[in-house]
Amino acid sequence: MTNDTMISKDGLLEIGSSAVASGNYDIAITAFHSFILSDSKCVEANDIRDMIYKYYDNYGEAIRDFDSAIELKPESSAAYYNRACAYRKDVDDIQQAIRNFTKAIELRSGYAEAYNNRGDLYGYIGDYRQAIVDFTKAIELKPDYALAYVNRGIAYARLDNKSLLSNADIKKAVSLWQDLVI
Repeated sequence: MTNDTMISKDGLLEIGSSAVASGNYDIAITAFHSFILSDSKCVEANDIRDMIYKYYDNYGEAIRDFDSAIELKPESSAAYYNRACAYRKDVDDIQQAIRNFTKAIELRSGYAEAYNNRGDLYGYIGDYRQAIVDFTKAIELKPDYALAYVNRGIAYARLDNKSLLSNADIKKAVSLWQDLVI
């Protein structure tokens, strides 16, 4: 006689969530993987497993999961955003990351974080003017986005190291961060 125990999909989600909360990421990956095998259309479980892969610096697996998530739900701006982050980390494929951030923005035009991160990549490849455009859009969408001010200030400085705009952006970022701390 065997003692096979079937765990429900909800049970697998609970096990996975509890494992993440307690830092048992191997168990979490196994639980979410089992859940995905039982319900391959659940984008949320894929997303959670992908975050765990990213935590473990296993970006290749995360990219494959994001590919699957996008195939299941092509309108998911978060899947494109996260895949862009993974491309940058895993294979240092800046152009692929830029394309994925662009797609995330196309799907969600108010995605300030995607504009900021795409701007960061443009700055990385030396296209400071395009970086400034993206950082400016991120700030328009989220006026208290201190990191976008810092990034735009750096881009202005790289274009012209005496830029008054650079100094103004850095001061604004410091002011925003001080407001958060106080």
